[in-house]
Amino acid sequence: MKFKRDCSYCSNTGQVASGICLPCSGIGYTTADIFLEFPIFYAYQIFNATDSTEYLALSAANKALYQLVVSQSFVDMTEGKNAKTTLWVLFGEGSNTRDNLITILGV
Repeated sequence: MKFKRDCSYCSNTGQVASGICLPCSGIGYTTADIFLEFPIFYAYQIFNATDSTEYLALSAANKALYQLVVSQSFVDMTEGKNAKTTLWVLFGEGSNTRDNLITILGV
């Protein structure tokens, strides 16, 4: 995955005193690759693992908690972290969603 990073050489203008900014090739920003390491997941993976029937059965407050988790770009599913704890509370043992999450976690 690539993300845009401000170019500190040209202040995002693409130009420097001598002409085109070389670090950003004149586009005003640079790019960098992000490599995620287990157990950090893209939010879409959590969303895709969610059973729609189970999600619809959540209360409004619990749907808001779920939305908070999946609205992040990346979700830290490390044991004891808020995202994993929240998802485990929302989707109990034996639920399709928890089983799907366990599958993507590889445990």
